[in-house]
Amino acid sequence: MINNLAHESTLEVINVLLVEDNAADAYLIQELLPSEVYKLTHAPSLSKAHLAAKIDHFDIVLLDLSLEDGFGLDTFLAMHTSLPQTPICILTGNDNDEIALEAIKFGAQDYVAKHALSERGLARIIRYSIQRHQAQSMIIESDRRAITAETHLKLALRASKIGIWSYSIDEGRVYFDEQMLALFGVIPGTTVETIPQFLQYVHIDDRKRILEAFEKSIELKNDYNSEYKIVWPDGSEHYIAARGQIISDIHGQSTLVAGVCTDITKQKLEHKNALRLIVLEQHEDFIATLTHDLKNPLIGADKALELFLCGALGTLDDRQLKLLTLMRESNADMLALIQNLLEVYRYDEGQPSLSYSQVNIASLATACIRQLNGVAEESSIQFHENFPHDQCEISVDSIAIGRVLRNLISNAMKFTRAGGKISISGNDTGDFYTLTVEDTGAGIPEEDQNLLFQRFSQGKLGKKYAAGTGLGLYLCRQLVEAHGGRIACTSKVGVGTLFTVTLPKNKEQNVANSLCTAS
Repeated sequence: MINNLAHESTLEVINVLLVEDNAADAYLIQELLPSEVYKLTHAPSLSKAHLAAKIDHFDIVLLDLSLEDGFGLDTFLAMHTSLPQTPICILTGNDNDEIALEAIKFGAQDYVAKHALSERGLARIIRYSIQRHQAQSMIIESDRRAITAETHLKLALRASKIGIWSYSIDEGRVYFDEQMLALFGVIPGTTVETIPQFLQYVHIDDRKRILEAFEKSIELKNDYNSEYKIVWPDGSEHYIAARGQIISDIHGQSTLVAGVCTDITKQKLEHKNALRLIVLEQHEDFIATLTHDLKNPLIGADKALELFLCGALGTLDDRQLKLLTLMRESNADMLALIQNLLEVYRYDEGQPSLSYSQVNIASLATACIRQLNGVAEESSIQFHENFPHDQCEISVDSIAIGRVLRNLISNAMKFTRAGGKISISGNDTGDFYTLTVEDTGAGIPEEDQNLLFQRFSQGKLGKKYAAGTGLGLYLCRQLVEAHGGRIACTSKVGVGTLFTVTLPKNKEQNVANSLCTAS
């Protein structure tokens, strides 16, 4: 696609399809478009234009509306159907400007009267038509990405039971999403739009404290962090952890407080249990980490949606495109974090229910690599697979082992520098099948290797900050041990890391080994 047509003589040739049945007009247009800048294909009828479109790719179509096999608006609609992704400029006579304007309503980029054609004018129309079409395509794609990101964000928040709230400083109005209303036990149909309405749900002992903390955060432009007790309409008491951040306008004036809330009632009620206290503290650490990781995508989503809803975007610039891209990437990371959390808690609660089937490990590994290949290509990381095709069938839960492979490969990608290599291989050792994931990354110090498979443990070497919860390898251990297998790691700083997963090949042995592991 032509990205910049301002200096045509320095660019690749623009491919033009001219649909015109008047030989004199076609000759005139050909004379006005220099061959060193334009490649012109002339089709005297719609049928021949359709044939040309199947053979070649065109950057723009110059279309006469009066042809031997087409007339008026129907001519444009037929051409637009044939080339829906190509800009079309209408060539008009003296008496069909109204039809040309009607065609623009249906998607034509521009129109020009034949009697007013000039070399400069025609070149300008072609240039602007292509640029306008590019801009429209970018807007459509941006809309699609925004809707997708919003959907993913809503699903993630619903799964994690995190409520979103905001407070407009200028208007003095509060916004609660559906999950926030659920956290506060709000009766359907009841609105919470002001601070006094919000405080009605807060326990009377906490109202003054949290209101003063909130006002101080706005005054000092500091992050808002608070825990308080709320009372549902049914009289039951619950505990809420609230986090918020001040958002300022371009002049530095505070305009909005955006934040999230989670229900911490369970942790508060179990604090007397000494054996559970450590887990609860880790859970609080996780909430803080999750809040940190969610903060940027939540604010980004809110700002982007605000721009779309008020219709202020217009033609997208680089900053807006970057905003939408970061929103999508951050949302994808958030979904992965939340999914790991849900899986960890499910497996911590007891023996998981695995669905065994005969699985081709080589095909499963290839599918996992395909899902991560896009990110790997951006970092110039190469994948190498080594699976003997006659030794790849074992009895496992494909979803669980697929998650193990994705976590291990993703972890290897995180700590492998650009241009590095990740090798995934499998080997049948009799009653067991061995999977290995090896990288050429920074390596892990020996003193840290014993901590890798514990909750909230994260590697730091090679990165200033690695976004995550430290649950990935812990979850891998849980899933592998549920199959009666083992997972181990060997690593050397500056050389790389090797993860080895050993799995029983049949279900009966899986169950027996998992019982031994549990005991």
